[in-house]
Amino acid sequence: PATSYLAEAQKCTALGRDTVATGARNEGQLDVFAKDAIEHGLVKHWYMGEDQETPSLFETVGWDALDGSKGFSGSGLPGPDFEFFRTNYATLYGGPAAVPLMEMTYDSVIIAALAAAKANSNDTQAIRDAMMDVANAPGEQIHSGVDAIKNALELAGSGKDVDYVGVSGGWEFGPNGEQQLTGSRMWHVDAATKSLPTDGFVLYDQASGTYTWTAAPDCKFCAPF
Repeated sequence: PATSYLAEAQKCTALGRDTVATGARNEGQLDVFAKDAIEHGLVKHWYMGEDQETPSLFETVGWDALDGSKGFSGSGLPGPDFEFFRTNYATLYGGPAAVPLMEMTYDSVIIAALAAAKANSNDTQAIRDAMMDVANAPGEQIHSGVDAIKNALELAGSGKDVDYVGVSGGWEFGPNGEQQLTGSRMWHVDAATKSLPTDGFVLYDQASGTYTWTAAPDCKFCAPF
């Protein structure tokens, strides 16, 4: 952390540039950088990532100063399983997750548990080797809910094929273990309501190299591409 990042802001905006895509940590880095850049009129447009999707940053820098800024965060994809997770999380903890990627974390734990059941082992390599068996097609599709997970554990433990869909919207691992289907959520800063509303979702299919955009019903920036 530093007390000023004005020199860095000036370098980023040299030659008349006025747009910055952030990649810094919030406390002690981006908050300082943003204040310097805004106070000196250097940056007009901000593009942020999931690390910046937290109200504390905007409370520090100022909601009005960053109003309309856009962000992309890793995310699950819209659908009944995703809504099941968000609704039950809010019911259990009194509100939405304070940090992004919670649905991926949830799914990762379930996949690891199913792989352990499939391998009938707690050995880490055995679990790793069984992850594709429980996450990839073919197999009985497993959706959200306690009963569904219980059933999946019984099926995997008995050696049957399962295809875990999960709350994120679909899991398929490539031959090297890479995720074939990935999602992100576009959001923006709304200073009037001091919130970060969702504008839509992007699905990237690595196998086909294609993107699919789905706008949120109440989007402000509905056609970003």
